[in-house]
This record gives sequence, structure tokens and C-alpha cells, in this order.
Amino acid sequence: MAVIAGATGIGLGRGAAGWLYSLLPPVEIDAAAVGGATVALGIGLGLVGALQLLAAARYGRQPAWERTATATLAP
Repeated sequence: MAVIAGATGIGLGRGAAGWLYSLLPPVEIDAAAVGGATVALGIGLGLVGALQLLAAARYGRQPAWERTATATLAP
């Protein structure tokens, strides 16, 4: 789910920065900055989602300490 949300964030940041900017109250930054921030958040969220998928795929073959970390990372 986080991978999909990350991809959506990247798409919105690259293609709809003006629309996102129009939703904000008056701010001192421009639409490109809003788009860049949205892309950066999308990349971060996508990486967390990919890490969750990797951890879930390895869950059965992990030692106990790694299963604890995986359960902590899970949504």
C-alpha cells in the first residue's frame, strides 16, 4: 500500500504541482517547491513500502530478532 501511495505522490508532485499549490493558503514558496517536496515525500514513502514488502517476503526465514524488527515496521 505504501508503494502505491509513494508512486501516487511522485505522480502528483511531477504532474499536478500547480493544483497542489492552489490548495495551500498563501505561502512564501512557489509551485515547483511544492512539487519537489511532494516528489521527495513520495520517494521516501515508496522506499518504506518496498522495505515492508521485502521484510514480509522474508518473514518466515528470519531469525527471531529480525522478525521483531519486521513486526515493528509493519503498518
